[in-house]
Amino acid sequence: MLFGGSALLLACLGLYGVVSYGAGLRLREFAIRTALGAQANDIRRIVIAHAARLWLWGSAIGLVLAWMAGRALKTQLYGVGSADAVALLAAPSLLLATALLAALGPARRAGRVDPAVTLRGD
Repeated sequence: MLFGGSALLLACLGLYGVVSYGAGLRLREFAIRTALGAQANDIRRIVIAHAARLWLWGSAIGLVLAWMAGRALKTQLYGVGSADAVALLAAPSLLLATALLAALGPARRAGRVDPAVTLRGD
């Protein structure tokens, strides 16, 4: 339980870092979008969609690898099938909640970008 919790915390921090870094790189784009009339919700939606795409690709690759590893270790699994549906559905669901939680901070910061200050920095 403790190992799983610490792994989830590290996944959340890593995803937060990636989403925050990606949003920081796109601040100028967000400032231009805001100057052209985009609302803060539109900017937040872009950042959250980026985090959702990261989750989708990571979950798809992880599920395929977990299924392959389960098939390879089939003889060593005790009391659990190689394709345990509960585990294979619960892990991505929990990671989706983690991804959305990790994306909230960068999305809020990106939504508050001031176009005049950001574009003046060039």
